[in-house]
Amino acid sequence: MNKNITKKSVPVSCLIFFLCFIIAGCGRISNKSTSTSYWGNYILEGNRFFTFARNNSVILAGTDKGLIEYDSANSIMYTILDGLLDNYVYSLAIDSKGVYWIGTFDGLSRFDGYSWNNYTARDGLLGYHVYALAIDKNNNVWCGTESGLSKFDGTSWTTYNVKDGLSYFEILCLLVDNNNDLWIGTGSGLNKFDGKKWTVYTKYNSKIPHNTILSLLLDKDNNIWIGTYNGLAKFNGKNWSTYSKKLLPDNQIYALEADSHNNLWVGTRAGITRFNSNKGGVTYDINSGLPSNKINSLLTDENDNLWAATPGGLCTLKIKNGEVTNIITLDTQNPAKSINNIHASKQDNNGDYWIATDCGLIKKSGLNWQLQAELAGKNILCIFITSQNNIWCGTDNGLSYYDGVTWINFDTTSGLSNNQVNAVAIDVNKKIWAGTQRGLNVFDGITWKKFNTGSAPVNIITSLAAANTGIIWAGTPLGLAKYYADKWTIYTTSNGLPDNYIQALYIDPDNRLWAGTRNGRAWFDTTGDIFVYEASGTTANKSIFSFFTGNDTTWIGTWDGAAAYDTSFNNFLGGKKINNISEDKNGVLWFATSSGLTAREKEKWITYQWIKEHGKDTINDIAFDNNNNVWIGLSDRLVQYKNNRWKIFNQINGIKINKIKFSSSNTPCLATDNGFFKQENDTTWSQYTVNNGLLSNKIYDIEIIYDTFWIATDKGLSRLDPQNTFYNYDISSGLSGNIVYSLDFDKESGDIWCGTDNGISVLNSSGTWKKISYDTPGQNVYDIMISTASDTFHTYFATDKGMGEISYDSSFNIFINTVIPDLPVTSIALSIDSHIWAGTSSGLAEYYNNNWDIKYDSSNGLESSPVRLIKINKTGQKWIVTNKEILKIDTPYWEKYLPMFN
Repeated sequence: MNKNITKKSVPVSCLIFFLCFIIAGCGRISNKSTSTSYWGNYILEGNRFFTFARNNSVILAGTDKGLIEYDSANSIMYTILDGLLDNYVYSLAIDSKGVYWIGTFDGLSRFDGYSWNNYTARDGLLGYHVYALAIDKNNNVWCGTESGLSKFDGTSWTTYNVKDGLSYFEILCLLVDNNNDLWIGTGSGLNKFDGKKWTVYTKYNSKIPHNTILSLLLDKDNNIWIGTYNGLAKFNGKNWSTYSKKLLPDNQIYALEADSHNNLWVGTRAGITRFNSNKGGVTYDINSGLPSNKINSLLTDENDNLWAATPGGLCTLKIKNGEVTNIITLDTQNPAKSINNIHASKQDNNGDYWIATDCGLIKKSGLNWQLQAELAGKNILCIFITSQNNIWCGTDNGLSYYDGVTWINFDTTSGLSNNQVNAVAIDVNKKIWAGTQRGLNVFDGITWKKFNTGSAPVNIITSLAAANTGIIWAGTPLGLAKYYADKWTIYTTSNGLPDNYIQALYIDPDNRLWAGTRNGRAWFDTTGDIFVYEASGTTANKSIFSFFTGNDTTWIGTWDGAAAYDTSFNNFLGGKKINNISEDKNGVLWFATSSGLTAREKEKWITYQWIKEHGKDTINDIAFDNNNNVWIGLSDRLVQYKNNRWKIFNQINGIKINKIKFSSSNTPCLATDNGFFKQENDTTWSQYTVNNGLLSNKIYDIEIIYDTFWIATDKGLSRLDPQNTFYNYDISSGLSGNIVYSLDFDKESGDIWCGTDNGISVLNSSGTWKKISYDTPGQNVYDIMISTASDTFHTYFATDKGMGEISYDSSFNIFINTVIPDLPVTSIALSIDSHIWAGTSSGLAEYYNNNWDIKYDSSNGLESSPVRLIKINKTGQKWIVTNKEILKIDTPYWEKYLPMFN
């Protein structure tokens, strides 16, 4: 292995592979084979695995969340945070110097162990998506993309497409044979290229069973194996052999691999087959232990293990003398979720790690990961490990105690006041304190006592801390309670707390208490009597869930990430709720988050969670066509989300899309920084610019009225008639301002409303302009919307100083009301129940019955502000765009959409 590549390895304590929780049993092998197998399943950062590459003992895996490097003792996840071009890794190759080449959704990355180099369409790559990679004997890197074939010699690019001899532009797989010829599997035929001559094989001139080529393999006898969309073929250079579903579990062949015994392994849509060309083979599927039936890629390692990449996770099959041994069935009840939502993690005196998740308690001992099955509840809310190495776990169904051999469970029948145990602490007298959803309990080793908290504001206990001075601290949603010398003292915002909701309590090495609230942090000195609110310094978010002190630095876990107190560190783990922070014996900090487990060692982050990458592009607009497909306008491209797949319109790449509208015939029209675009067909767009008569190429909005296009620009309003004639309007015509940000059409009156940089103007159907005068809110009108949901007509408008409402009765008397004052509002939308929703600088606001409220912010699922865009589709789903993410609210659930990464 090249030293450059192994330089970034990390210790086993930071091992990236989360083994799924293995339960002994017997799995099914199809074809009634008596062979047995051992499947080891791994759920890593990404559930979906696409590809493999191997260099001696090092395995590379491409996932939907980054690149994984694994050498059995060490492992690393590489993402865009390290320098990878894109976290969606489709293809991999390793050249003769040990350099990694990584094909991603957005281009090609090169990594030599020290530095990253990235190549995109702007550098010479023919397309954006690198679906396939191959390296020939001259160390040329061949890239198969959605737009054709590219060759990179280390300095320059050479591209090939249909006009050069390719049978089809979309390339799905590549292979270099022993003669250094390149084999290219496309969406319409198999191609062979020797550097000068092209040879194309299809089902019309060969025995290939289907023209869509999904996988290629060269075996030891120089046979080319071809996996297609409808069967398997073999070509020895002269003769063809084909194999159908009679010998395979499914005809869609996505992966091919040969082991050291020259067995052929075939990965299909319905499992893996160890193939026998005469009588079929032995097939393995989810009933045999696979995390998913669809096989994306296969690889054998130097220890004769078969690795399988699937949409549901990663698995390995141990092969011995061509046979497989020891069937084990796995717990398949959403194991990925178990490692994502982690509430706490602690290391015991033996060096074993205990991880509390919402699907159970995991014990990690060396390389062995085991799910504990004997606890009171499945959702583990907290962990406490005593100096004697005993373990207490609070769950959603009681309290569990482990003495190193057996588990003992306590619930309301044992004396607890409630079965939901949110916090556990042990005082100086070795008594156990349990904070529940309905009160505080103390256990002396024999009996439980329901403890009276005196004047505590509420019985819900969210957190506990026991000081060696004998003080017991209890956090609640309505304040902080201190118990000392049989007396309770209550602290609230009236005493100086930044907020009454106490989410975390922590006693540092100096015996000070740290209190984390929804709106900041506070601490008490060693006596517990003097309260100090620390207003200095910053955290990733004011909503604080955990604390930890290590190496003279206090770490603060917040809703949006971790911050190191009194240092320049801030928001290292942006977008991840930090539930718990701890340190192992090697000084590695571990962060239990809502997205998984993360470790930090010597200034280096090794991430073990579903990384919430938000892309590099600014999202300017979301629109829904007549079929409710989603269209997204970015800072340099237009994408469509249809049938759970993303499509990029390459014809207008590099152009900033500001607004998307659809005509009555469902034709998409675009307002861009380079003019007005209208789609003519799937591959052709018409562009209109100042050369055609537009006032300006910078367009903010479009309104389509029958066959006429109204176009808002930074120099006025343009109208494009069906005869392709432009008519223009500016201040001299009657507009309030020349910068027209927004448009809307009143179908009842035929009026066109214009939001400008100087207020609102209305153009009525007779061609007369009218300016709407008002004092507040602001004059920069970013969005405007007409509602006819009631007898009284309303126009709502978003400005830099709030949202306004214009109402006018049948006599056209106009009334103006400031609905949301003093908050910048960028976008407004009307829901199907006639509620007004507004994107503001503080979150997402709802306006109904003359009342408005910030309904979503960082406290209930929105990870960042401001909300720059709110769109509501025909089914009532709300699509939200912030500076970091796209979200969909489909009440009552939130769903994250990451453009081009989903």
